[in-house]
Amino acid sequence: MAKTVPQTIAQMRDGFADGVSPVKVVEGCLQRIAEQNAENRALIYVAEDEALEAARAAETALRSGERLSPLHGVPIAVKDVIDVRGWPTTGGSRLFGSTVAGRDAACVANLRAAGAIIIGKANLHELTAGNHDNPWYGMVVNPLDPRRGTGGTSSGSAAAVAAGFCVAAIGTDTGGSNRSVAAATGLVGFKPTYGTIDPDGTLPTAPSFDTIGPIASSIADARAVHYAMRGVPEPDMPDIDLADITIGICPDLYQAAVDPVVAAAHEIFLRRAEKGGAAEPYMTERHVPAMPGSARVRRMSCRAVPSAVLRSAASARSMPSSMLTSASAVGPSTTRILFDGDDDIPASK
Repeated sequence: MAKTVPQTIAQMRDGFADGVSPVKVVEGCLQRIAEQNAENRALIYVAEDEALEAARAAETALRSGERLSPLHGVPIAVKDVIDVRGWPTTGGSRLFGSTVAGRDAACVANLRAAGAIIIGKANLHELTAGNHDNPWYGMVVNPLDPRRGTGGTSSGSAAAVAAGFCVAAIGTDTGGSNRSVAAATGLVGFKPTYGTIDPDGTLPTAPSFDTIGPIASSIADARAVHYAMRGVPEPDMPDIDLADITIGICPDLYQAAVDPVVAAAHEIFLRRAEKGGAAEPYMTERHVPAMPGSARVRRMSCRAVPSAVLRSAASARSMPSSMLTSASAVGPSTTRILFDGDDDIPASK
């Protein structure tokens, strides 16, 4: 299932400059979606007609020398917790029915302004809280190895890029959802600083931790998509002196076994950084100050916050709170995760 489209935005930009058609690129993506999506279940919703229309507009503009940004003509998928005008936002659930978004999320509007082509909505763990096997849209299969999944919760976003359904994708990251899936698919996943990307038009998981970020084939691509989502020009790369950097190392926080290949790469990075002048003080867990972002507090928040958020969402869309535990709307594993230890679970009808 190797990709057959340019793997980087820079390659695509050069291809367009040499006469490659954005329409042909999108047609190729749509062909791969038609051939493979039933198997890997990366996408929930595909906007074939809209994507082709946007590609034709991009082709006309690019051939006229009207290049909006490095993303002009580049197909991008969006995790299905982010609103796209006229499309349903399911959150990977049946909770919200067939309700469609009245307008684009802020990050999607900025991507469109940069000339990106939104090709479809990506699968995910139900309501960003369920398990790997989404009860309504199925488990996302890793395009690099069909025997494996991609992790979560931005599972479909990573699979869509790895399968060549798009050149980059947008995910959300609360506790690792962009980074873990990228690691599983040989991609780059990025969690920006909290609040950097406007969350307007995005279903929340834990609002004090949620971020929106890119999944792409390279650091340069992730950077380009990040700034496009912000709606600002991509700045020049800064010159960094490693002697001005301090890298804190806390072995006490390594709570899981690490693959030897990853451990070796990590050690090589640290030794190179140290050789370049970076300071690498070792800390113990007792020296790490307690703060709201600690693992213990985050675990509690990710269980307690979503139930209240979903009740609010249900109310805003005129749905009874009992729908939150209705077997016809929310999968049983998701219900258990969201309401574990919650004494105020709505009664099922």
